[in-house]
Amino acid sequence: KASARMHAIGEVDEANSAIGLALTMVEGERAAALSRIQNELFDLGADLATPGEVEGALRIVPGQVERLEREIDAMNAELQPLKSFILP
Repeated sequence: KASARMHAIGEVDEANSAIGLALTMVEGERAAALSRIQNELFDLGADLATPGEVEGALRIVPGQVERLEREIDAMNAELQPLKSFILP
């Protein structure tokens, strides 16, 4: 269980790093959304690193997840349809 938690913390850190890179390429509303998501990922990392119920601990709440899902849907709606797929 602890190794899964450590893996999750690493994944959150990696996502946060990718968002940081993306922030160097956007402005305005998109940059504000990415900055907020980045801050929430820091909170998520704190949640993962704080086991059990600790008073005053930051906790991600369902409303944050739902808002992120809506934002992802809105961003994807603006994309052109895929015409090909590139394997990494």
